[in-house]
Amino acid sequence: MEERWLWGDSVNPVDPTLVLTREGAGYRLNGAKRFSTGSGVGEVIVVNAQVEGTGELLAFVVPRDAQGLEIVDDWDYLGQRLSASNSLVYRNVRIEPADVLGPVTDEPVSTLLTPGIQLAFANFYVGIAQGALERGKQILLGRKNAWFLSAAETYSQDPVFQRTVGELKARTAAVAALAEKLGRRFDALLSLAGAVTQPQRAELAVAIAELKVVATEAGVEVANRIFEVTGSSSTQSGVGLDLFWRNVRTHSLHDPVDYKKIEVGAYFLRGESQPLSLYT
Repeated sequence: MEERWLWGDSVNPVDPTLVLTREGAGYRLNGAKRFSTGSGVGEVIVVNAQVEGTGELLAFVVPRDAQGLEIVDDWDYLGQRLSASNSLVYRNVRIEPADVLGPVTDEPVSTLLTPGIQLAFANFYVGIAQGALERGKQILLGRKNAWFLSAAETYSQDPVFQRTVGELKARTAAVAALAEKLGRRFDALLSLAGAVTQPQRAELAVAIAELKVVATEAGVEVANRIFEVTGSSSTQSGVGLDLFWRNVRTHSLHDPVDYKKIEVGAYFLRGESQPLSLYT
């Protein structure tokens, strides 16, 4: 964008739907949303809301300094502390025609947005696992002694610790390879634009759901078990190794991974797709 804006969003679908009321050529927006990622720092916020009386769902942009918009400073969570995912309250916020991005439809290429977000989440978890491994490696190599029952000279030379690191590294590499493969598939399907079909969209969404399952499990496991090889001293606040676990544990609860497993199983067994939503 020419103005180089930092964007936030306010589209959390589990909260009551925001309401747009027609007023002249534009609208008035009322309601509230929690977990509005980036809203605490973004210059503008992307919002989805239904038009009162029609049920039409519109996407539009609200400047953070809009009259009637209250940004509630309530983001105080275990991890993702800098995501600024505050609650927002809208009181008769004016939405001009120029602010409207367009209707939210079920056109297949349009609904690729959700699998794309899920793909980004999975890559985020892979990155956390990779980061935890690298930080754990630094800590482990920095330990100059060994466990008193070990025949090795240092912890990094001990087969017990090598085995644990090797297991976590191999699992992370496998998930990363799947993420890269699905990233290419997503780009290829997106390039078809209006020619994308619903079956193509459904197949890719399930494949990304598979990735989401294993990436979540790998991210949480690696960020947790890396402490097994770095020792009790690595739990000091100043070391910062807990950052990886706090972030992946917080973000991976964004939507229940068990429902991703159900999505995969239903499609594999019966070819059933989940209803379109901002989660599926």
